Formats: sequence, C-alpha cells, structure tokens
Amino acid sequence: MNLRRTAIIAGAIVTSTSATGWAQEEQAASPQWRIGTLEVAQHTEAPFQLSRSVVIDATPHQVYDLISDPENWIDLVGPARSVSVSGTGGPGSLRTFTMEGGAEISDRVVATTALTGSTPGVYAWSAPTDNAYGLRDHLAAIEFAPADAGRAFVSFYVIYDHDAPDRVAQSFGATMDAMLANLVYKFGGERAGSVQGIDTVHIRQHRLVEASADRAWEVLGERWGDIDEWSSVVAHSEFMPVRGKPDVGAQRTCEIPGTPGFKETVLRYDVRNRTVSYVANEGMPPFVERAENTWSVVPLGPNRSRIEMHFTGQIRPNTPAAAVGMLKQQFTPLIDMTTVELVHYIETGKRHPRTVAADRRRP
Repeated sequence: MNLRRTAIIAGAIVTSTSATGWAQEEQAASPQWRIGTLEVAQHTEAPFQLSRSVVIDATPHQVYDLISDPENWIDLVGPARSVSVSGTGGPGSLRTFTMEGGAEISDRVVATTALTGSTPGVYAWSAPTDNAYGLRDHLAAIEFAPADAGRAFVSFYVIYDHDAPDRVAQSFGATMDAMLANLVYKFGGERAGSVQGIDTVHIRQHRLVEASADRAWEVLGERWGDIDEWSSVVAHSEFMPVRGKPDVGAQRTCEIPGTPGFKETVLRYDVRNRTVSYVANEGMPPFVERAENTWSVVPLGPNRSRIEMHFTGQIRPNTPAAAVGMLKQQFTPLIDMTTVELVHYIETGKRHPRTVAADRRRP
C-alpha cells in the first residue's frame, strides 16, 4: 500500500477527510464565517485556506498585544531584519518588512480588534494586488479567544488564490508553524493540531463554531452514525445503534471509494459533557496498532461553541520513518480540511460545496 493511499484511509478514520491535496482547501467564504469580528466574505472569496491553532499559557489580551505590535514579528517569524509602519498601525496601515538580503515585503493591515467580552479578537492583514508572489485575493488573520484557566486559544488562518497553491501552501505553512511555535516557546502552551512522539502519535484540533453547543452536539453526537451527510470522502455510512441510539458499543461502517473502508466502535458516549470517543476496528493502515478518536463540544455562549478533537494513534514497532512522517505531514492539514466541512454543516445546515462536488463525481 503506498503512503498516499494509506494517508487517505487513515485520514478518513480520523475525521473522514478529503484527499484532494492538502493545500487545496476549497473554502466557500459564507456571510456566517467570521474570524473574530471580521466578516471574511467582505475581504476575500479565495478558494484555498490553511489554518493552525495553539493553546497559549497567557491571556488573549497578552497575546494580542504581542502580535499587534509589528516590531515583535521580527522575533516571531524571521528572517526579517527590520519593519516599518506607514500609518497609525490600525486598519489601512502599511507594514514593510526588510528581509535578510535586502528584499522588502509589504502588506496592509485589515483589522486590529482585541477580545471584547466573549467575542474573540483579531489581527488581520492582506498582500497588495501587485505583490511579487502572484498571490490573489489574499487574507491572513490571527484570532484570539479565551480558553480554560485564563489561557488563550489562538488560531492562524491564511486564505488565498494562486496558480501553484501547493507550493505556496508549503511556504505559508512553514511560516505559520514557526510563529505559533515561537508563541508556545515564549508563553508556554500546546499546539492544537500538532503531532508528538513516534510510538504514540497525538493530533489535536480545535475550531470555533458560530452555533450553539446543542446544535454542534446534534451533528457530532446524536447523529454520529450519519457522517456521510457532511463528509466529502465518505460515500455512504451504516449505523448500528445500541438501544436505538448512539451509545457505548454502537458501531458505524464507512464506504470510501478506492479503499476498503473502515469500521468504528463507540468507547464513550457522554451526553452531559457532549463527548464521544471511538476506536477503529477495521481499515487502519497496517503500521497503526490502535487508533482512537475523541470529539467534544464546549459551549461558549448561546450561539457559539468550540469543537475539540483528539486523535491517538499507537504505532507498531519498527515502523519506517516515512510512514510516521506521512502522519505528521498529511494528517493535520487533512483534519483541518474536514473540520471546515463539519463546521460549515453545523452552522448552515447545508453540505459544504466540496461535499456536493464529491457526490457529483461518484457514479
């Protein structure tokens, strides 16, 4: 079995994700999609999206104050040598970074809003239309939201169009990873979506949802067996309930074109805490000894919640490094892509355009 096919199967086990190429996140920016107070559709309708998240051991205000000062970007990102700002530093201001070697990179600030009540803060910017990199309809944004125990949940988004999206995504991804790693190094915290270890691989994902926790749990928990309603990669799912509903021991099987598919069994079903955990019984790659996944929904307000996902994979001894590398490099962005489909379905009640297109392609 080649690594690409293995990634498709294993990625489907994790979150029933798409295998269309990890950079090519076809995100239809709807009016419901906000990053903090920023209405995404007012700034870009670009088709490609990358996202990364961290939980930081500092308040959202502390992290925002650091990020919103352009001088701090020299240490956070590099290899910039200096930065100058034309304007007040607020929306409309031009930031110009002088890189090692003398090249200059400019962008324009779009939003600078700190956390207000339960509304996340946002710092956003965009590349000019005449940029040297061929970027079109570009928007980048960092969102600052409260996490538990006074910590900050920080999400980094890049949305863009380009003739070579995969190549650009590799460059953007490296920059995003570097910045968030530096934030964790400075304040302490953990990567959401990071992979640690060899014998045990952990992948975590968090995503804010503009819908109530009850609505999110309805899709993730109460309709756990109906994953084919929103996933672009699962052509059909069959649900075997316990006492007529999802519960410990309930199972689902998923058909994935071009693969053997997979079967999963519920290990924990906690309605009060809106948490469901399940294990893959069949369909995982041969180098994965055990694959367990947990989804939780955290209420943040009447019409806002947070989805948290934690995948744990036990890797068999003597697994080739290439296989583990594939997990590190492909699983996290694939999970990002699928989470977008899930959140779109929760928020709008409609299938993501990518899911609709996948159905049309199937015989």
